[in-house]
Amino acid sequence: MHERGKKVGTLPVMEMGVEDTEFNYGWFLEQERTCMLLRKMLEEEGEEEGVRVEFGWELVDTRVVEGGGGGGENVEEEESYVETVIRRALSGDNTNSEENLLLGGVDMYAEQEDKEYEIQTVRSKYLIACDGGRSTVRHRVNIGFSGRTLGHKTLMWDGECETDIVSSDITSITGSTNNTMIMIPLSNNLTRVSIEAGPLSPTESISETLKTVTVPYFEILAQQACYPSTFKVKSTTWLTCFKINERRADQFVYKNRIFLAGDAAHIHSPAGGQGLNTGFQDAHNLAWKLAFLGVRYQENTLNRPHPSQPVPAVDYQVGVRAQDGVISPIPQDEKDASSSTSSTLRLHQLFTGIARFHILIFTSTNVEQTLTPATVAHTMRFITQWRHKWIYKSSLNDGYVDKDLFKFHFLTPSSTTTTSTFANNKVIQELSNHQIGEGKIFVDNDGKVHKKYGFAPNGSDDVSAAGIVVLRPDSHIGYRVHGLEEQAWKDVDQYLSSILTAQVE
Repeated sequence: MHERGKKVGTLPVMEMGVEDTEFNYGWFLEQERTCMLLRKMLEEEGEEEGVRVEFGWELVDTRVVEGGGGGGENVEEEESYVETVIRRALSGDNTNSEENLLLGGVDMYAEQEDKEYEIQTVRSKYLIACDGGRSTVRHRVNIGFSGRTLGHKTLMWDGECETDIVSSDITSITGSTNNTMIMIPLSNNLTRVSIEAGPLSPTESISETLKTVTVPYFEILAQQACYPSTFKVKSTTWLTCFKINERRADQFVYKNRIFLAGDAAHIHSPAGGQGLNTGFQDAHNLAWKLAFLGVRYQENTLNRPHPSQPVPAVDYQVGVRAQDGVISPIPQDEKDASSSTSSTLRLHQLFTGIARFHILIFTSTNVEQTLTPATVAHTMRFITQWRHKWIYKSSLNDGYVDKDLFKFHFLTPSSTTTTSTFANNKVIQELSNHQIGEGKIFVDNDGKVHKKYGFAPNGSDDVSAAGIVVLRPDSHIGYRVHGLEEQAWKDVDQYLSSILTAQVE
């Protein structure tokens, strides 16, 4: 933080320990690079299916066509579907030489005399609208966008600059005008700067304001905002002016076929990267649900408290994000157990896959009583039933060669269990040879992961610290139950039956 030419303080924002998360740091990556990396990955993963991203298409109209309701010769025609009209310019464009640096200054919907279009009508099972705060899709299906517009406007600039402000971190600057200026270092010697640009008048149009926004105008505001520090523009790659809306769509789903995501669904300040990132979170949350096509939304909730057991503390309740922790494979001998180089991994590393459920089985400190052949038999029987009843439908390569919807993992604490106990326990030895996701057992060092999931024992012999946690495909807790007996597995079975639809052969 800088004030009137002097550094006045540093505010740490990442103080999480390695036990909380492997990624205990912040990483600034330009949206353009993020999108490029994701697009490359998408095209590599979908190369065999011909998946690619095509630019230049504009959505003109979309609607949900209701199904025929039976009696038709074509089964597909009996179901509802989405019909969307798109077009792409074959010649001409919407820009001129004055507009290439201004985001938002281009009218994407204006037609020009020299423009020719290729028009297509696309039929799809679903449509996900990620088309921003002025979403065409949201307007076409007449969904309201309730909220407010804040009373000020902001300039944002990317480029190279000369300044006596050292900005190796996020830097907040307050100068003689008392307008806040934020500097963020980017790659290739580029810097991002945002500046408060004054109040927004009730009748002001940002599209009109953009016409007056120039690089010299931005430079003057920046010099004023950081004075007596210095700031001079060397080159510019991007400049825009925007107002901040805080709005949310009145509904996110239209006729169970059209979905709103990202800024089309909710828009707010982009501070902290929460514009692009919340869009990714929407996509991740929605994708696993669409992958089933059989998740029930109306009758039941995806988060289900246990009907009879006490509600745990907030950190362990259903609906919270699955916590991370350090685990390790079962040591094969004393030398392996004492080795400082023994292999360890993160719990979150087990949660690979697209649209897969992961089931964590906590054995408690009293392994002899909780991890019995009967326990393993119950586990295998229910997992096998579920894999036949509910089928994994995604065709994408997600690291698993199989198509099993459910992956399961055993965790046993090491606090009261010695290496000799591991070696002499036939159940543990058998599970240690299983593949990851197929019931392989891991050591929870000092029971730290047990504690993070609310299974901390009251004493060294407390079997109540055993239990089952069902993680939804978005890595949030969907269901939890204490105990590993058959009834506990029946409770989990009842939960899954309430949110999933059985496969119809």
